[in-house]
Amino acid sequence: MVSDRNSLADLFFAQAERFAAVHPRINGVTLRIVASHYLRSPEYRDLAWYDPDSHAVYLLDRLRYLPQDNQLGVIWHELGHAADENISSKGAERRADSISEGVTGRPLLYDLRGVQSAARGVCERSEIFD
Repeated sequence: MVSDRNSLADLFFAQAERFAAVHPRINGVTLRIVASHYLRSPEYRDLAWYDPDSHAVYLLDRLRYLPQDNQLGVIWHELGHAADENISSKGAERRADSISEGVTGRPLLYDLRGVQSAARGVCERSEIFD
């Protein structure tokens, strides 16, 4: 687990570089770490989003308190959105996971709270989380 904003940013940009090697569309993606406790709803799993208009990934500050497997999973998923050329079309959530797996060679898993994980989880994306 990285516990400060700079370390979370370092983790993000290391992964962005990895994704950009496969998906050049990732180049220039920016990161915003925001302090709000929730994004749009009071769901525990609501931790990040990608804004295609600004080509920015937003991570909630509280992500840094989760295990690193979750931090990586959330970052990989959002970078999957940033690489998706059809982000506004149906199936974007599953495509983000698929893009992530194509880059990392590992399927994204989801823990019991519905949070993405790079290593620990109970299932791949389920209809419950779409």
